[in-house]
Amino acid sequence: MRGPITRLVLLFAVICLTCPAYAIDPNRAISEYLRERWFGDRGFNGGAVTAVSQTPDGYLWIGTDKGLFRFDGSSFQAVQRPGPAHIPIGPVRALMIGPQGTLWVVLQSTQILRYLNGNFEAGHDEAEFGITSIASLRDGTVLLSSLALGPLQYRANRYQVLLSSESSAATVNGNQITADNMSSRLSSATGVATHRFAEPNSPVDAMAETTDGKLWLGTRDRGLFYISQGQALPSAKKTPAKINCLLALRNGDLWIGTDTGLMPLADSPAKSIPPPLRDVPIFAMLQDRDGNVWVGTAGGLFRLNEHGVSVDKDNTEVTALFEDRVGSVWVGSPHGIECLHDSAFVTYSPPGLNSESSGAIYVDPYDRVWYAPIEGGLRWLKGETNGIVTNDLLSQDVIYSIAGSKDDLWLARQQGGLTHLRFTGGSFVSKTYTERD
Repeated sequence: MRGPITRLVLLFAVICLTCPAYAIDPNRAISEYLRERWFGDRGFNGGAVTAVSQTPDGYLWIGTDKGLFRFDGSSFQAVQRPGPAHIPIGPVRALMIGPQGTLWVVLQSTQILRYLNGNFEAGHDEAEFGITSIASLRDGTVLLSSLALGPLQYRANRYQVLLSSESSAATVNGNQITADNMSSRLSSATGVATHRFAEPNSPVDAMAETTDGKLWLGTRDRGLFYISQGQALPSAKKTPAKINCLLALRNGDLWIGTDTGLMPLADSPAKSIPPPLRDVPIFAMLQDRDGNVWVGTAGGLFRLNEHGVSVDKDNTEVTALFEDRVGSVWVGSPHGIECLHDSAFVTYSPPGLNSESSGAIYVDPYDRVWYAPIEGGLRWLKGETNGIVTNDLLSQDVIYSIAGSKDDLWLARQQGGLTHLRFTGGSFVSKTYTERD
């Protein structure tokens, strides 16, 4: 018989993976979301997470430096390479859902696997392309970057090469392969018309399409390029040589993630990057259905929206981000994976508060929350800012009740009598009344 913990896990799986739900509330701080973590102590031993995706059947797929794992909400299943040999898939570079719900898996070995309707089949001709990255165009078309053929788009079971230039050869898996002999290998099977390519002459690790239809390529050691009339041209924007990720925003801008920080393509003060993101390595970016921008960095998880910047201080490094079909955000790290989603109630856990229960609570007209922990003291909380009031030895007394209006508070104390607290000029002014008064 299943115990209560097992039933709770399965209930969470149903809620998080299958049932309709609202997207994450942008008004809440990251610390206010309900989160569920799967690290080594909860059955996930897959290593560092590199990519996350979800197929139409509801399964969550997690790519790591150890392989590919399928998650049903309660357990993780390691996926093996198709065939009788049961060979491990190996480290995963990227995951993406294509048309008809096909799961595309790009391996660190630059090979491709595809999963559809319960069948997991290895690519054939694609194995020699040398794929380094994958993305989805705005119309759903699969975009790939090949060491052998440059950028490709996959449409109607056919590959189309997007560049035409003068380069003579490429190397894939240690073998010299020219564009011409690659064309002869593929023409009968896929109908690909290939061309030789020169730029960017570097592995492409990130791709994106902006709202103006322009395709952008982030390379491993040559910076940022864009495609125009069959050519890959260097961007006028000066960027670091190594591009980790790209995010095409709905407002038309392109954000560029590098080892030295986040930078926008557009040089506009209104679109400037918040200071915490200007000098930290950027590993992953996501714009969710409500327009919130999530940024995974070496210094944790950031969320940007019209309300400002929210920081998740519980995560020290974020390597993958994904929004599932119900609007929950999945966060991958070197230690495992976690899910952030809304709940009917919000739990606040300010730093240094060890009590599991609280005493008096009061919300003033400025949405500042005043609360008195059961062990004593008076604290306040507004957004992600919090503080402790030490006037008149309040930190050494238990507060029984709180009342007030505007900038005035009245505090009934266990030992110290009645305290009038006023917030003025950025500081607290207090007066305490005891039996003598």
